[in-house]
Amino acid sequence: MMAGPHAGDTEPQPDSGLPGDPRGHPPWAWQEPTLRGDIISWTLAALWGGSPVAIKLSLEDNHPLRVGALRLVVGAGVVLLQAIVLRRSLLPHGRDWLQLLLMGLLFAGHTAAVHYGTLHTSASHSAVIFGTNPAIAMLLSHFLIPGDRLGRRSVAGTIIVYSGLLVVFSRHFSDPGVEVSGDFVMLVAAATLAVRQVSVARLSQHIEPVKIVFWEVLIALPVMLGATLAFDDGLGVWHSELLIAMVYNGVLMAGTGLVVNTRLLQQFKPSRILSQQMVIPIFGVLFGWAILDE
Repeated sequence: MMAGPHAGDTEPQPDSGLPGDPRGHPPWAWQEPTLRGDIISWTLAALWGGSPVAIKLSLEDNHPLRVGALRLVVGAGVVLLQAIVLRRSLLPHGRDWLQLLLMGLLFAGHTAAVHYGTLHTSASHSAVIFGTNPAIAMLLSHFLIPGDRLGRRSVAGTIIVYSGLLVVFSRHFSDPGVEVSGDFVMLVAAATLAVRQVSVARLSQHIEPVKIVFWEVLIALPVMLGATLAFDDGLGVWHSELLIAMVYNGVLMAGTGLVVNTRLLQQFKPSRILSQQMVIPIFGVLFGWAILDE
């Protein structure tokens, strides 16, 4: 895992105000881009591309809410283990509870949407639509994080991503296993993730990334468990694909990937990290073709 800008158990200190706000506070001190940071960011983006395929495999004979809840159980355990190994305090300060609560509820909605949406569309469609979240997040970052402005290259990349989205929607009727509702819910999942990306970029300036991810997963977990009890028919099958998906999406992505991504958004300018994640649809389509023959 990438080392944070603060050593030991010391957490980033809260800012006295928003960067670049009218009161004259300086912008956040992001690090200059590094090759190591770029490699980690690109690798993480490639792995995110495989997430819809893992979800698709795990949903066979299983309710999407149940699979999502299991993913959070595994993810919370992995993040807790990281906190123990790294000796990070997980107790939030009083001023942070409300923000973490909202983050957890948002993450619960995202988790439910991404699993339900993937059930009702193809893994390739899921990856392409899910991959629009960096473009949405970059647009939000432009307005919500002073000093992180969209450049011409970022705008060009955003146009390409949205053009791909239009192609997906224009051909959904001819693709097997694809429903309009599934594509629409995946778009909701992408939008909620984009809001999360910008939110953690802001929160990580004064809250340790491991703490952010632990509490958003832990708060989302009972919401997902409650929804599972309410809507799951109780019929499920444990199979190898489900176990593999729990390792991939639970351990690798929810447990480790979210922490790494949060630390990247803490250390480097968010628009740079988000622009590198625009390759998610490419890898998603490749994974869908290679594994699911889509």
